[in-house]
Amino acid sequence: MRTSMLILSTALLLTACGAAPVAAPVENTQSALWGPAPSWSLCLSDVERSWATDVKSDLSDWKTLDCPAQFGDFVLTAITATNSPLLSGSPHIAKLEGTCSEFGLASQESATLYSKTSRTVGRTLDILDRSRFSASENGPLLDYGMVGSVILGLDAQAGFVKNLGFTPKYAYVWRDADSASWYGNPYASVVTLGCATDNMVVTSIAVRHDSDGKIRAVRTHCRALAYH
Repeated sequence: MRTSMLILSTALLLTACGAAPVAAPVENTQSALWGPAPSWSLCLSDVERSWATDVKSDLSDWKTLDCPAQFGDFVLTAITATNSPLLSGSPHIAKLEGTCSEFGLASQESATLYSKTSRTVGRTLDILDRSRFSASENGPLLDYGMVGSVILGLDAQAGFVKNLGFTPKYAYVWRDADSASWYGNPYASVVTLGCATDNMVVTSIAVRHDSDGKIRAVRTHCRALAYH
């Protein structure tokens, strides 16, 4: 993954929201180019991506974790999914929690999107568990990646979400890495909810579920990053 990103000769840096991107060599760190580490912020405009099954009746309202709206300059970095009980038939996610991380990793905030009858222990998918990338050391999350897209692993009938994945995106490289991290259950097909432009990262996730807790609809929001 690192090798594939290092072959890029330039990276895009945004000086402000809506400004034209500035090209800079990847091999140079932000501190070498600009002096002190920059202050990062999120642009106000966002882009929504969504998926929904054909099942439309008896669904919950949208259950949302919106990191900037709820906490400030935070982005989505982790989800914890807990399966339905062993004897409940086809395994599916029955409880979903999310974690938002502040720029500079100064703090984290977690929240439960929804909770139905589930097993005791869930599995956590955390973008901060991915490999660090030294060329991004002065990025919003230091040299850790951010979520560049959310991947949905669907059941054989594409009726509900069985599995969730992230692709990481690193500051100054502004391209989703080639590989994804996945949460557990087997899946039959994949839908990727990506961002519209290279400098955008995922900041929120929302789901609708049926009475059993099966996720029948997902939407994500991406926002652009700017430094000052």
